[in-house]
Amino acid sequence: MWVYNAVFVIILFEDLWLAEFKSVDSHCMLAREILNKHISRPFEPNQLVNLCKENSGSESNDCCNQESLKNIVFFGASEFTEHWRIFWLNISQNLREDARYLQDYMLGSLKLTLQSFHDLFVNSYGYNYDQNKDFVEAFFHELESYMLGNRQDIASLVDDFFDGLLIRALHVMLFVKTEPDSIVANCVASKLRPLKPFDQAPEIIRFMATRAFPPPRILRNSLLLGDHVVQFLSKITVNDSCINEWIKLRYCNLCSGVIQPLICRHSCFSRLSTCFLLWTAFDKYWLSFIDQVVRVAERLKDSKIFPQVIRPLQIHISDAIMNLQTILFRLDQSDELFNNCLLENSKENQSFLSRTDFRQRRHPKFVFVDHDTLVQDYKHPYIYGNYDILKSWADSIRNKYLSVRKPFSNIIKYFCSEDLLRDSKKSSDHLCWTGDRLTHTSNITVNLIENESFLKINPMAVHVIKDLQHITEMMQSVIQNNSDPHYVPIKEESRIQSIDNVTVFLPLPSYSTTNPWLRS
Repeated sequence: MWVYNAVFVIILFEDLWLAEFKSVDSHCMLAREILNKHISRPFEPNQLVNLCKENSGSESNDCCNQESLKNIVFFGASEFTEHWRIFWLNISQNLREDARYLQDYMLGSLKLTLQSFHDLFVNSYGYNYDQNKDFVEAFFHELESYMLGNRQDIASLVDDFFDGLLIRALHVMLFVKTEPDSIVANCVASKLRPLKPFDQAPEIIRFMATRAFPPPRILRNSLLLGDHVVQFLSKITVNDSCINEWIKLRYCNLCSGVIQPLICRHSCFSRLSTCFLLWTAFDKYWLSFIDQVVRVAERLKDSKIFPQVIRPLQIHISDAIMNLQTILFRLDQSDELFNNCLLENSKENQSFLSRTDFRQRRHPKFVFVDHDTLVQDYKHPYIYGNYDILKSWADSIRNKYLSVRKPFSNIIKYFCSEDLLRDSKKSSDHLCWTGDRLTHTSNITVNLIENESFLKINPMAVHVIKDLQHITEMMQSVIQNNSDPHYVPIKEESRIQSIDNVTVFLPLPSYSTTNPWLRS
């Protein structure tokens, strides 16, 4: 359970120390007063209350009694866990918000295109289209379902649409009124399919769709999966060794009567990199994941990608219908195709002949659409305006996530940042606290170690890494091969908790490339 009133106490400690003490001399009496004036806090049984007396150095350890040690353990553990949670929730919030933005963009674009489709076809085909607009709406709903991951295979979706469009168009063009008429029209459709009644339109749209639709879909899927992984990481129980090392760095100085010392940066890196050794190998998998996210985002700026494709979608469909009109206009009743369909059905369908003189297409009731006029009249600047916004958003993806390509390396930098080390003066000529003693500051650089073997045996790590590797390979396949992989469902997707509702100990640094502790 989170006990947020501890935050106020910790902030009070910081303010008190900063205001009243400007040296690192021993002030055991005052240290005791600071520790003992606060009531005892509950602590977990497995948390050591004597850890400040372990590995004692040259400093005296007489300032802390059992109760004050309990307070130190509680404050230190709460502070560490909260900073851990805040670090991951910042990344999680970015991932979730970007996934939501992309979803809104995709669905908004489809909605605008559907409305534009309606306007175009109502003006062109009038009543005939109005009677069949449910079919077009169903197609766009299927596109929406595909983009959200509720159905797979964009190519088959396009093929199904044109199969249905052929039936619908023939029913209109052949003036189907009865069930027998419908049977013959369906027969005609089956015989027309091998003849490419829509010319190249189905192939064009299928090619366009398989190149344009999978990238934004897989990007949204990846952002949500990344959020799922980060949410998992924010909730894992950090091993006690990391918390204990943090307590030694931040609070054990009080037991030695050392007030508000600078914490040695190399000691912070050394202690935390050792206790995080179990997870730092995770970084290389996350790095590959983020690199592919950036590549897919760059793909969204391609001229053949989603927003550019949905614009001419209805133009290609109109071309297809006009090609079918042309084919039917050239046929007559003696054509073998229609005779075969009539012979294959019962004699009662002979009434069909009197209504299917295809030269009736000259009747003004049926509208032929002039393609040049149609394209000239179709101007929707919102597509290009929104596209510019999408390109700007894609650029922001690079700047936002390249700074967190190595999260476990970054979180060590975060915990060892100047604010948390009390290094406000950035001086190198004074003493610093190592976690058990005061020593002269140094510029020792500690290399972070990776422990690949742990990740291979830890079940939680194996599961998370497997998901990351899978979605990373899928993104790579989309970019390199224009593939259309299946959507990866996100199980037990949790709702993000707004960072505004998280109590913080210190102001959070902005996640930008200007922050040196976030640079890879």
